[in-house]
Amino acid sequence: MKISVILPVRNPDPSLLNRALDSIYEQTYSDYEILLVNDGSDTLHTEGLRAVAEHNSAVRLFVIEPSGVSAARNLAADMAEGEILTYLDADDFLSPVCFEEAVRVFENTDVDAVWGGTLYGPEEELLRIRGSHSERSAYDTEELRKRLLIIDNDRKHISRAECIGEPCRFENGIYISRGIAGRFIRKDKLAETGIVFPQGIRYYEDAIWNLKMLDSMKVAYLDSEWYYYLENEASVSNSYNPDMVSELEDPLAVIRKLIDMNNKEEYAGYTGLLMDSLRYVSRCLLNNPKWTASSDEKRKLEKHLYREEPWREIGTDKYRIHARTRDCRKAALYRKKLLLFVWKYK
Repeated sequence: MKISVILPVRNPDPSLLNRALDSIYEQTYSDYEILLVNDGSDTLHTEGLRAVAEHNSAVRLFVIEPSGVSAARNLAADMAEGEILTYLDADDFLSPVCFEEAVRVFENTDVDAVWGGTLYGPEEELLRIRGSHSERSAYDTEELRKRLLIIDNDRKHISRAECIGEPCRFENGIYISRGIAGRFIRKDKLAETGIVFPQGIRYYEDAIWNLKMLDSMKVAYLDSEWYYYLENEASVSNSYNPDMVSELEDPLAVIRKLIDMNNKEEYAGYTGLLMDSLRYVSRCLLNNPKWTASSDEKRKLEKHLYREEPWREIGTDKYRIHARTRDCRKAALYRKKLLLFVWKYK
């Protein structure tokens, strides 16, 4: 089985990109290709990416106009020659045994996709952990079977909630990411279902992708450390964005249509995401010094965040009963129109 690694980049940090690539080159399984998608990098970075492709025959370089990470991933999925697709971001890196373990799962089960474990943290800690595990051999088939959790109908509501709310966490500290981390998917099944990353959406495109995968495929979680996700203060959800409210509301509306709002697990997942989104708005817009809106504009936005969809769900009795426990106190402040004020001075 050939694995196609999809790696979109735009003006990547060369040292981080090289580390991501090294984590592929160091795999214990050698039948792979790397689809490096240059999504509108400047001339200097483009020359560096071309040099990467010229020095390793496993790398296939695609150059596109700036289109966004979703478009880059979709293009690469179409162009991939492998039977299995996986995804990597340029500032993250992989366990050296993840390819071998993923292939072993596919060879011995009928799952369409396997989602492996992720560790999140600062660079030094993740490098230390990976280094301490660098000599670990891939789990044998029997051990993988023990660690595999097939998502059946009885667990589907919980798994759908985990895509947008609290992720599944194992006792060893790894978790199933809500994004693209640790995903290995049969390409023919992805093509058959027509699942793609939604384009034109800046936030939660991976949540929508994951929800559709759970609805259309036989998915399994694997309790094995596969993906190292670098803590990044410059991530999209931590960056100033004057259009943040509308750009959050669009994917939230899509997600609301995809889930069962009458199921308590899925409702808790959605409302947890809603509260997290409101916190992003507070941190990255309302209380960001770059935001220079007039007083009237600021009051209008706060009124919208307290009284209109989707945010007013936080003030409902249903939210009070079913939302995450840690959010209930915040919801009480929200109902009194005090939450944004408290966050401003916290």
